[in-house]
Amino acid sequence: MFVANRTDTVGRSNSSTALLEFVARNHALNKTGSLDYNRLGVKDGKGLVSVTPKFVDNFIVQVIVPDYNMKNGRFIHVGSVNKGIRELLDMFDLEKCVVKAIGCSKQDNCNAVDLDAKILFPKAGINVEQYYSQEYKIATPNIEYSCVMELLRSGQLQERGLILKDFDVTMDFAGTFDKDEVIEYLVKNCYFRMQGKDNQLAPRTILDNDQFVGRNCLTYMEEVGGFCTRQKLYNKMVQMLESQSVRSSVGCHWRDWVMQQETLLASARDMSTDRGLTRAEVTFYIPSNEIPADETIEETLMGIVKFVPNTLVYSTPFSKTWEVYCDTFLHSLICVDRKLQHALLVYSYNEVTGKISGQIIEQFEERWKWITKNLTLNGNLPIDVIEMVHSTVTLNADKKKDFVLEFTGSRFFKSQNNYNEFQTRLVSRKGCFSWSNESEEKLNGMIQKAGLTPHRNCIPYAANKGANNKTKVDINLEKVEQLRICLDNPGKKVSIENNCEDLKDRLFDEALKIEDARKPLFATLESNRKRDDRIKHYIAEKKQAIQSHMRSLEPGIYQLLSAKYFEHTEYGPRFQIVVEDGGKLKCMWSNWALTNDLKKLKDADPSIFDGSGYLICLSGALGDLVVKGRAMNKNGYYTVYCDFIPSQAAGTSVESTLPSVEELQTQPITLDLSPALVVPREELIPYKECQYLTNFAVGSVNRIDKIGWLEHYGKNRLVVSIGGIWYQAGSDLESKHDSISKNVFVKIEKFKRNTALRRKEAIVTLVPYGQWHLLIDYKNAVLYSRPDGGTKVIDVREVDVKGQKRKLLLTYDGRVLKLKKSELESTVKPGYV
Repeated sequence: MFVANRTDTVGRSNSSTALLEFVARNHALNKTGSLDYNRLGVKDGKGLVSVTPKFVDNFIVQVIVPDYNMKNGRFIHVGSVNKGIRELLDMFDLEKCVVKAIGCSKQDNCNAVDLDAKILFPKAGINVEQYYSQEYKIATPNIEYSCVMELLRSGQLQERGLILKDFDVTMDFAGTFDKDEVIEYLVKNCYFRMQGKDNQLAPRTILDNDQFVGRNCLTYMEEVGGFCTRQKLYNKMVQMLESQSVRSSVGCHWRDWVMQQETLLASARDMSTDRGLTRAEVTFYIPSNEIPADETIEETLMGIVKFVPNTLVYSTPFSKTWEVYCDTFLHSLICVDRKLQHALLVYSYNEVTGKISGQIIEQFEERWKWITKNLTLNGNLPIDVIEMVHSTVTLNADKKKDFVLEFTGSRFFKSQNNYNEFQTRLVSRKGCFSWSNESEEKLNGMIQKAGLTPHRNCIPYAANKGANNKTKVDINLEKVEQLRICLDNPGKKVSIENNCEDLKDRLFDEALKIEDARKPLFATLESNRKRDDRIKHYIAEKKQAIQSHMRSLEPGIYQLLSAKYFEHTEYGPRFQIVVEDGGKLKCMWSNWALTNDLKKLKDADPSIFDGSGYLICLSGALGDLVVKGRAMNKNGYYTVYCDFIPSQAAGTSVESTLPSVEELQTQPITLDLSPALVVPREELIPYKECQYLTNFAVGSVNRIDKIGWLEHYGKNRLVVSIGGIWYQAGSDLESKHDSISKNVFVKIEKFKRNTALRRKEAIVTLVPYGQWHLLIDYKNAVLYSRPDGGTKVIDVREVDVKGQKRKLLLTYDGRVLKLKKSELESTVKPGYV
């Protein structure tokens, strides 16, 4: 927390936004004062090309006001004069003009006799001690030049007591310029001088006014035909991005720049999209009622451009100007005055002019969520929030009433549903909920044409739907650090030359801090987003799946794609699973055995269990469901016998019981020829539920894992386990059961019909591990022509083929392969081939 008196920060200023601006200027990181907007442009040699005819941008009139028509420093009849000006404009068919009272100041050295005829709302017999001048600005940017000049030359202004003070004539050009390069050229070659250098004599003086207009506006004074003129060139897009107006210190025209339609500015913008827009403007100051001739005006206006050679003109598309502007963004800044419930949202700050590009937000407490989501910059940038509270009333050094202010600051990152990409809504100065009834497609096209293309730091959009204080907002703000409040800078404009290096160092340090803060946060968001995507995938699979039951699964191995946990009130905890069966998805409830296996997996690694109830596996299936068979239990229901083998991504490797590739390649194989493991009868599934050996292809070779004996119709029948699945051995294999040992292989020689059972049985040959190759006819082995490293080989044996030594490969899944080229056989060994 930082504590300060109000007068120590903004003095005696009564402005409602003075405190907000002061804090913003001390903490804004998105600084544009020294920005080179032509960094991504090129000098194309085309020069500045006119894209609009000349027009009167505005003119200013003044009214002489005696002190008896003033109250509290304001002209009491300001509205009446405003109405009279509008009536005069209507008389000349100038209906689309904006009239605004812009200032009232003391008028010194006035002759009361000369002023009597110009005074509006006079009062006879009252002595006047002080005269004032009330000024009105009339904006006419979309009115034809001749129509406005007709009014100015008509004498109607003077008849109504309105004195013409000055008027601006403007023309727009395609192309941009660098102020420093142009100034250097003008001083050396065109008889210009810099303001404040008395040792130079020249008819034109370039003003040293960066602190007022910035480094993208060139201004000079010149006397033309007895009239004092101010002439200037400036980058119109930059002016729209960085400031509201010459007289406003806070605001921007992002939305206005995009939404301009059927105006001179819109026409100029669309014709200069690929080169940038420069505006030339000449202000004629009128000392009396005389107005310069049209030829003088035309010559002066075009002379501004002629001074800039084609070789110094850049072609900088709007999109590149916007890119350079957005590259400076390091954060979104919101300064909040809790007493007034006002906030200042800052996009950028020009430390040279002191102008802030941003929005003043009222009723912030009611709108803060909506503002944070829709008006701040993209979610990859932090949101710095600085709040000020008027804590107590005190006396300042002059024994006058003052307030003690408490400042606190926090840095947040915003996200929504684990995503941190947000659009920035373009709104007008007086409406944070601004929207347009145009189609979304048209609005996106307008944004693209205006050059405000999507950038990693800002993705602009124009809304075609309204919003209000009650609009629901879903956003998550993650606080990452407490900000250090610094109010050392009194908010004054700074010199770029003196501050450039310090500024770079500070911004670099802040960028590093921001990067360190967001790395772990964004990693968590990325992980959560993947989990959310996986859950959506699970839900989609579940919707596509056919409702089924585990007893419908034949013995075999099935991929268990998803499992969702439920606390069933009647049946206890259960998982609703989705498995793949023959290319179809089936949804079913888990039995007790599978439920216990899945609960063990959940308890062993809580990170895979999501709040939605799903077990999460980011890369593929949860594991393999091995269905061994089914049998009727004592309650008259079928019990499905199964095992669950988790996938490696879900915690335990499916092949965790198998030798690794390194073991296969480096360790010798030790044979265990002891009798095969006999499974107790009570642990076996019913004989009828066992598969048939005839399911294997003739010639296939498989390893027997276990054996067991079951009683079937009064006889003991042999069953064997191959790959975790139980099979009926058949009479032929039963006759050879004494030869079955650990690591023994069985080869399916042929099928023979058993007339007693009226079905086929397999005729087999048993071979111990290491002798399986003797059972293989080399010419019938499968040709493995293109080894790709994806086949797991568990044994390699050498055979004699027509006097040549060739090799056979036994795979993990029971296939026997041969290689196409004998050269490959010299290096082959167990492992992945």
